[in-house]
This record gives sequence, structure tokens and C-alpha cells, in this order.
Amino acid sequence: MTARTPQAAIPIRPEPIQLIGRVVDGNGQRWMLATEQHGLMPARRASSCLLEPCPGDRVLLLWQGDEAWVLAVLERAQDGTNALSLPGDVSLRAVGGSLKLHCDQDLDISAPGSVSVTGSRLQLRARVSEFVAEKACWAIEKLQLRYGRMAMVGETLDMVARQLNQFAENSVRKVEGMDHKRAGQVDHRARSAMTLRGENVIVQAREVAKVDGDQIQLG
Repeated sequence: MTARTPQAAIPIRPEPIQLIGRVVDGNGQRWMLATEQHGLMPARRASSCLLEPCPGDRVLLLWQGDEAWVLAVLERAQDGTNALSLPGDVSLRAVGGSLKLHCDQDLDISAPGSVSVTGSRLQLRARVSEFVAEKACWAIEKLQLRYGRMAMVGETLDMVARQLNQFAENSVRKVEGMDHKRAGQVDHRARSAMTLRGENVIVQAREVAKVDGDQIQLG
């Protein structure tokens, strides 16, 4: 007769039980819950429970053997911030549709690392807009600005361009110190009058200095 190899006994776990408890304390990983049937009981938050429990909250609890999980937060103990906390990397997707975020007050997005926004088109609309950065780098193929009034205040402004075109109905520029201009050729034209005034005006030419007009008045 062939002897049979004894098989290891399969442990039978007790049936899971759902309880209602109240959060006594917690550290974000494990919580201590108070239940009417079994007193104090430690529990972890289930992966499906997105709302982070707070002390005093009434929660739904699943208990099996020596393990317990918080399945859902039934009632908040007090009005406050509802934190959706998930461990590790989190990805939120809307498959086949759009994703919209709406709030009645403020929307705050912060991260200690990088914040990246990628899309075929970016629109920003606000009554008041503020941009604060220690260093900013813009790589734009074409930029178009439309504004009623723009003010720029800074210590140093450096502009480098292959070609710079400016068109304005009126232009006013005031320089407190020295105003330097270096160019290969300079062409100034006025349809009516051009005035040069100064305490001392010096015109120098290395080769030819020419003054031409129907009338030339000196003095």
C-alpha cells in the first residue's frame, strides 16, 4: 500500500466583520479606533479609502483575524480640511472625456519639485495676475502681447534680437545718466521738425561732415 504524504493544514481565517468605530488617534499610517463591541482596535486605512481619517471621525471598519482596515469615513467630527491622501505616485486620468477642477474659493497647487503643464494650448484668465520667480527662461517662437497699459520696473534689462521693430503713435524716453548708442549706421528722419538741444552739442566726422538745406542759419 502506498503511503500518502501528509498535507499541511490550511489555516481557516475567520469571516470578516464590519464595524463602526470612532477615530481616537492616528499618525497617517495606523489609527486607533474605539468600537462599542470590541473596545480599542488598531487599524490601517484601506487603499480604497481616499479621505484621510481625523481624530473624532466616525468610520466604517472591516475586521478579520488580527487585521483591521478603515473602509470609509462616515461622518467628520468637525469642519476642516478634507485631505485626500495616497501613498506613492498618483495618476488621475479622464479616459474619453475632460477633467475639470472647480472650487468656490482658492485653488492652490504646490510641490517641492517641478510643476509641469503640457498641452496643445494653454489659456490663463484672471482679473489680477502675479508672476514671481528668481529666474525665468522663456523659449517662444512667436509672442503677441495686447495690453492697455504695461509698466516694467527692474535693475537691469538685457535684450538680444536679430531684428527689433517698434511702432508707436508717441514715444517718450527719459534717461537720467548717460545714453549710449553703438551702430554700424544710424538713420534718423522726421517728416516735420527735428530738434537737438544741449548745453554743449558736438558733431564730429572722421571724413565728411555735410549740412544741406534750402536755408542754413547759424547763431
